[in-house]
Amino acid sequence: MTLDIILFFVGIGLLYWGAEVLVKNSTWLAKSVGVSPLIIGMTVVAFGTSAPELLASGMAALQGYSDIALGNVIGSNICNIGLVLGLVVLIWPPDHEESAVRREFPFLIIITLLIFILALDGNIGRADGIVLIIIFSLFLYYNILTVKKKMMSKFRHEVEEVEEKIENIVEHKKRKKQRAWRNFFFSLIGLAILLAGSKLMVDSSVSIAESIGVSQIVIGLSLVALGTSLPELFTSVVASLKKEEKINVGMVIGSNIFNTLLVLGVAAIILPIPIAKHDIYISMSVMMLFTLAVFPILKKNIRTHRLIGLFMILGYFAFIFYSFTR
Repeated sequence: MTLDIILFFVGIGLLYWGAEVLVKNSTWLAKSVGVSPLIIGMTVVAFGTSAPELLASGMAALQGYSDIALGNVIGSNICNIGLVLGLVVLIWPPDHEESAVRREFPFLIIITLLIFILALDGNIGRADGIVLIIIFSLFLYYNILTVKKKMMSKFRHEVEEVEEKIENIVEHKKRKKQRAWRNFFFSLIGLAILLAGSKLMVDSSVSIAESIGVSQIVIGLSLVALGTSLPELFTSVVASLKKEEKINVGMVIGSNIFNTLLVLGVAAIILPIPIAKHDIYISMSVMMLFTLAVFPILKKNIRTHRLIGLFMILGYFAFIFYSFTR
């Protein structure tokens, strides 16, 4: 089992390295062919931050391990709130995020409830997956339009400066075309690394589950979910310790929206996911409770942020302990 654990962490490392290579080169590629920074941020970069969860769950579904795919989504959502947001709130309480209160948070509550309803028949099938992908596409499109309107009103008086930048872009057009092929090549390499890392992570997770005698969904809820949430954890904690930038609650909410709609949707389309009653009424209910626990953090001038963060962390480890001992 020692080798499986080593391979598991090697897989995590490949996931992060592949995501970094893919995002960096895809961003340059998008710029070189004239795609706006807004679209890049809402698509390429957003995909990159969710790539570990997406590739791990997708690979698990392709190999027939639907329990790991489901456990990864539920576990990542719980980990993002209980461990990531909990630690950040404990270290340095976040700023109030108005847009998260008005849009993203209520939307996350709705889709979390939707997942619970879809699972009541004991299965999240391909039709359910298609519905989730459609909702995700509409959500992404709505956010792009919203941000674009804000940008238009904010930068309306900077047309001349933009025109100068366009002239500079035209001058370097030939160089960018040459760079595009290089970026496209390295984007493919990044994707290949992601695929290799996700396969290694899933295979080693299955072996670990068999070695210690626990179900695949427990491994998905714990090891795989924690592994795919490490980028958010490290980035958020380091930023809070340095006090350079307070954590944006919207980042955690957005990540959970991506997991619930995109990651679960893709996994369900690849392979319908059977769900045991225990996971419907326990694991999904815990996910909903953690989601609702974000609400007090969104309020202004609250003095109990650190206490809430402590309870979130304790709640996360209590859930993991329960999952292994059930």
